[in-house]
Amino acid sequence: MIGSPSAEDISFVTDDKAVKYLQRFKQKAPCNLRERYPEGSDQLLNLLARMLQFNPFYRPSVDSLIEDPYFDEVRMFSKSYDAPEVISLDFEMQQEYLGFP
Repeated sequence: MIGSPSAEDISFVTDDKAVKYLQRFKQKAPCNLRERYPEGSDQLLNLLARMLQFNPFYRPSVDSLIEDPYFDEVRMFSKSYDAPEVISLDFEMQQEYLGFP
């Protein structure tokens, strides 16, 4: 779907073995989203293209995605609210889990 990652795409990977593994694959171009989803609106295909990034640092934030024009027709600001407290997921803070040194 997204094709082979470029050197820039894998720049966030810090483990040498993981980098070598990713580089072993035959280069493949990403699929054409318009051809794959011919009935998809331009807004939908734009949203998918933004989300389907190999490098997580290039993907949009959840806040950005929620504000995407694709959701304008279903978004109901009157029913949205902030959580009463910050939700912390312990695994998000574990550097080993994320692969960071």
